[in-house]
Amino acid sequence: MVVLISDNFAEKEKLKKDKIFVLLYFIGIKMKKVKYILNEVGERPWGMWKCIYVGDKYISKIITVNPHSSLSLQLHNFRKEHWVVIKGNPVVTLGNVKKEYSFGQSIDIPVKTKHRLENLTDDFVEILEIQIGDVLDENDIIRFEDIYNRI
Repeated sequence: MVVLISDNFAEKEKLKKDKIFVLLYFIGIKMKKVKYILNEVGERPWGMWKCIYVGDKYISKIITVNPHSSLSLQLHNFRKEHWVVIKGNPVVTLGNVKKEYSFGQSIDIPVKTKHRLENLTDDFVEILEIQIGDVLDENDIIRFEDIYNRI
């Protein structure tokens, strides 16, 4: 179900036309669409991400994972992702399969598929991430396990 954020009719019509901001209700959780900004940086307990390209239905990020750190076991309801390892040797969980990857290898993550990125080494891991979907929202994360207690 998609509900527009504004009570102002003119603004609501503009938002409907541009499809820029929406309020999504999913499992009782409200999510406001986030418009990514080129060169925007997001710091997280596990490391950081930097937005390197913004398109209409896709964005690209560099994900840097600190040594001995891990992203949550999660899924996305509205986007698929494609990862390319550009530094280090991450361990990736995709569905029920856990596998180590190396430089140049890639991973396709379908919509609604549980996945996790882990760095079990003493060096940084970097991933080129491409998100593809109609709704690209930093809040489109359903967490199942998280060592930083963000569930």
